[in-house]
Amino acid sequence: MALRTVPKLLLVIPAAAGFYLFVVWLLSRKLGTLERNSGPEKCSWTGEDALRRAQFCKSEHLSELFRNVCACKNPMAITYENPVEPLQGLVNTPILIIAADRPKYLLRCIYHLLLAHGVNEENIVVSIDGSYSETEAVATLFGIRSFQSKSEGTKSARVSRHYRRALEHVMNVLYPEAPNIIILEDDLQVAPDFFYYFEHLMPLLENDEDLYCISAWNDHGMEHAVFSPENVYRIEGMPGLGWATSRKIINELLPKWLPKERFTDWDIWMRQPAQRRGRQCLIPDISRTFHFGEDGLNVNSKMQGLYFRNHAIFKEAEKVGRIEYTPLENLSVDKNEEILRAMIDSSEVLPPSELKCAPGTKKVPYFERLSKSNRSTSFKIYFKQDSKNDLDDYLRLCWCLNIWDLDSRANYKGVTRIHLQEHPVFLVGHPYSEFSHDAKPNEVIAINQEIPAGNRRYKH
Repeated sequence: MALRTVPKLLLVIPAAAGFYLFVVWLLSRKLGTLERNSGPEKCSWTGEDALRRAQFCKSEHLSELFRNVCACKNPMAITYENPVEPLQGLVNTPILIIAADRPKYLLRCIYHLLLAHGVNEENIVVSIDGSYSETEAVATLFGIRSFQSKSEGTKSARVSRHYRRALEHVMNVLYPEAPNIIILEDDLQVAPDFFYYFEHLMPLLENDEDLYCISAWNDHGMEHAVFSPENVYRIEGMPGLGWATSRKIINELLPKWLPKERFTDWDIWMRQPAQRRGRQCLIPDISRTFHFGEDGLNVNSKMQGLYFRNHAIFKEAEKVGRIEYTPLENLSVDKNEEILRAMIDSSEVLPPSELKCAPGTKKVPYFERLSKSNRSTSFKIYFKQDSKNDLDDYLRLCWCLNIWDLDSRANYKGVTRIHLQEHPVFLVGHPYSEFSHDAKPNEVIAINQEIPAGNRRYKH
């Protein structure tokens, strides 16, 4: 009888051993967490930032959420020696980060901001919408100043009211003498030359009465649709997503800002004619910010994949300080229009037969003629547009070219500037645009009416 029980014991022993190993594994993880949370005494963190790291890693949740920060061996750096001194042209310019309850996003945002050449980290301020200790802890981890304020409203109204409180506090309390401000959101990554780009253009905010903002973002700046890190464009509209404006504009907007009862996105409100008043903005050809957030009020993973994931951002750190951005004198209204007209007039027409686009065949466009032309040759595509608000063919063309097609963005008097296959390409609305004066009827593209005309391929 005893011999018959042996097989049962053989089954029990491995099971018991497995349970024992599982318990050991759990204890080791717990001990590891305790060790990480125990501060520099256990982990032997060194340097002047060791205390900040230890304070941050006391939280078990933060320790688990940011294992690379709280690791005992080779933890993520939280102090950076910038290769360039803070840029003098931005010495009085605050950098406001709009944040809430997304600590992981904020860490990525601040990390790249501190690596950008010429940053003045003393001017970075994080505004937190509500009481979120973990978001505050991320700012403190990097030695960045932050403040929290009580939320107002819900959804888009809540975000809008946060913007107003943050702008008012930074400009009127923290930096009452600042001539301008740079605004970011916590789900944006900046380029290495982010501050060089703004320093170059910021004088125009003070001297150009027709300028509304400077943005680091190009709505049409997909990987396949940009080429020049030097080019800066003057556009109608207000892109946001990493932008600067003047104290004069802020003082003009704050008294009439959206109330907490209005469920309107703050950026849509800022683009309205009553706010913009015919003024324009500057944008780069290649964006100096990258939108990485998939968890937001207006963006989910689907929209991120369609409109943001393939967006280009300038990454060539070795070129920082050596980029010859568009000269300021060329960006005035009159000079800009003079240069733009000359460029369009000298461009070759891309005939309608070259555009191969049909519903259900969404892809990065390819043009045979462009591939056979000298890179310095520029092209223009004429499309049908009878008035400013006649946008169906414009949005269909944007759909075909795989650029922003949800609404009208980043254009100037009916002209949108992109690059295709490394060639400058001008999309010109005819007859609406004054820059389409030499278009012939057979040169205007007739786009298949079955192609989506705005906000068709993405639904919230």
